[in-house]
Amino acid sequence: MAQPPQLEVLVCSSNIGNTQMTAAGMKNWIFSQGQGNGKNYDVVAIGMQEASFTVDNAYSEQTSAGEPLSPEGDGDDSSDDEDEEAEKDKEKGTKSQTGMLATAKDAITGKCGKYIEGVIQEVLGKGYYLVESIYAVQMRLYVFAKTDHKKHITEVQKAKENTGLGRVVANKGGQIVKLAVYGTTLCFVSCHLAAHEGAKHLANRNDSVREIFQGARMGNKQLDAASQFHHCFFMGDMNYRTNLSMVEKYKHLSTEGKNKDDKKKLKKEQFEIVTQLVADLDDPAKRAEAHQTLMDTDELKGALDAKKVLAGWLTAKPEFKPTFKVYRWEALKYVTKRTPSYCDRILWKSLPGFTGMCKQNTYEACGDYLSSDHKPIRAGFTIDKLQRQVASGGAPKLQITISDIEFELQGNVTKTLDTPDTYFKVVSFPPQVVKDPSQKDGVARTRYVNDMIKGKLDDKIVCNVHADGDSLWKCHIAFVGLDNNHLHKDRPLGSATLELEKLKLVKMGQETLVYEDLNLNGLEGGFIKCKVKLEAYDATRVGAAGTAKPCCTLL
Repeated sequence: MAQPPQLEVLVCSSNIGNTQMTAAGMKNWIFSQGQGNGKNYDVVAIGMQEASFTVDNAYSEQTSAGEPLSPEGDGDDSSDDEDEEAEKDKEKGTKSQTGMLATAKDAITGKCGKYIEGVIQEVLGKGYYLVESIYAVQMRLYVFAKTDHKKHITEVQKAKENTGLGRVVANKGGQIVKLAVYGTTLCFVSCHLAAHEGAKHLANRNDSVREIFQGARMGNKQLDAASQFHHCFFMGDMNYRTNLSMVEKYKHLSTEGKNKDDKKKLKKEQFEIVTQLVADLDDPAKRAEAHQTLMDTDELKGALDAKKVLAGWLTAKPEFKPTFKVYRWEALKYVTKRTPSYCDRILWKSLPGFTGMCKQNTYEACGDYLSSDHKPIRAGFTIDKLQRQVASGGAPKLQITISDIEFELQGNVTKTLDTPDTYFKVVSFPPQVVKDPSQKDGVARTRYVNDMIKGKLDDKIVCNVHADGDSLWKCHIAFVGLDNNHLHKDRPLGSATLELEKLKLVKMGQETLVYEDLNLNGLEGGFIKCKVKLEAYDATRVGAAGTAKPCCTLL
């Protein structure tokens, strides 16, 4: 098949409530034959949470409404009192006994996983094949693609990280699948984050995202997944809640520090207010104000705005109604125990210079999917400019000089007992496009400085560029901060990615000042500033790296 001018990507996510599904039910969520909303999708990624059950070959959704689980379900948030339930979670390490028993059986037979894969295959049809899947207890991630693209899908990798009790129990965590399609790298992250309402549980969710990126490494393992692939997608039951006390009008409804009886009264009032706001979404005269209030009280939006999680990621405002917590076997009826919330979400992030090439064209909830206490969601994306072949063979064509490096580390890396012995590497995407001829492995690096989180480096780095000017838009370099301390050798400290096309816009041979934010595991981690010069290759400059003065000046 000839390389298409665009790639259509469908991202689907749902907490399926440990309930068996059928192809008929799944078609209300995953487009049959990969076609829907006027699109014919090339790649389909499906993330599932609470996705374990004992397979019943006679099962049908029409005859099993309400069985084997009650309409309210037995998964996350099934108790009246969340604080009590959270304490029980700590003792048990997990919640859903139905799901865990099914998980134990599935670990032996693999029957549940094979059943789900078969149902998805039936929905998508013979025109698709399973590229990769990954499984962790009740969490699953599947990536399918059109069989026409099979020869052009490469670099498939997967990883996972548990964030449950002690970071061992896998009832919560994340799974990642990465692949290249016609050279464009796509990365899919599916997660199930900490449940429950309240400030400490919100903080746990933010921490879990960081832990997923820190632990589930692939590609260049000194970089997190969000910092090295062209387009990344983050999906899952993220469990961020509607918190009315985030706005001044409803601050009096905060349950923090309240006793059990007061909490119960306040949560009842919160439920009534939010369900009215949701009802107002159907009234054209009230919709705009109601929707704005729901967004202003959305924990995820608040965390994104404050850059406490997934810094630099994009997400569309949900125009659909909250997806949790609903009665099973009902089109949309909220369970009174919980404040209706947008728990299920999809976000995305692209490398610098590629953001405009990934456009979301669909973001919707699937109300006709009835067997879970969550409503599934899906998002469609169109990715432009797939031409990624870089003419990198033969002699170098250009050179990059990096000098006057200044940096400051912030965030979690500054909170450890040992101040890092900091140094930086310069790596390229695609690999081997930018090389330092003075280093055996071709990877440029500064010397390390003991106990340094802020300072200037006198190192001067000269790298050869094995790509012509017309290919620069396809290339990036990343400044990767690392710790040389023997206690945690090469611990990542943050990275910043620069598109080489930006240097091409500057007059050849002219220095330009580059200032980039450092990011680490979805959080901002300081900055790096340096002078960068792109010029024609000159063999007399080869080996110039390493001629820096043997000192560093602290600010």
